[in-house]
Amino acid sequence: MIEQTAPADLVPRGQPTPLLTRRGLRWAAALMIAGQLLIRAVALSGSYFTSDDFLFMRFASLTQLSADYLFLFYNGHFMPAGFLYVWFHQYWFPGSYQAAVAAILLLQCAISVAMWVLLTRLFGYRAA
Repeated sequence: MIEQTAPADLVPRGQPTPLLTRRGLRWAAALMIAGQLLIRAVALSGSYFTSDDFLFMRFASLTQLSADYLFLFYNGHFMPAGFLYVWFHQYWFPGSYQAAVAAILLLQCAISVAMWVLLTRLFGYRAA
């Protein structure tokens, strides 16, 4: 890990101020994440459950959580994490579309923040 002696936002007198400081890049990332969450929320607000969703919810409500349930193949797909999510969703919020939207937005936010952390650790705080 590289240690810094002074924050990147402090620029010595007489030196030109960088276009984007560390704080500015953080704000830019926060605005981009907020923007994509807003776009996703607007897109999901006009949506609803459809076809396979109802099948998954019905099956989850009739089945106990078990390895047999999680390791089912559906239409040629192996998706234990998806079945686990649907089972917990049906257990805690049966049939709630708003809870599904909240989970989607929460996961997208977490993944976006994780990607920001990954990129800043790999490349540092700098503009492209």
